[in-house]
Amino acid sequence: MKSGNWQATVRNRAGDRYSESFPLKAQARAWGTEMETQSARGSMRDPRAGEITFREWHDRWWDARIVEPRTLRGGFGQ
Repeated sequence: MKSGNWQATVRNRAGDRYSESFPLKAQARAWGTEMETQSARGSMRDPRAGEITFREWHDRWWDARIVEPRTLRGGFGQ
């Protein structure tokens, strides 16, 4: 990288990419190896987890929902 840092990038089973930058090549390699190991075991956790609060996540989810007008009116079974 232009900054002089080393970057490691891995993909989980769903194909999502995760990258981290480190000042040392050995640190980048160790992080990448650990993330690949976690992915192979099925225990990989999103490194960005915890960067937003539940409230922020909920508000984003709520705004992104698509709800049919009939559902909003409460027209169940009518």
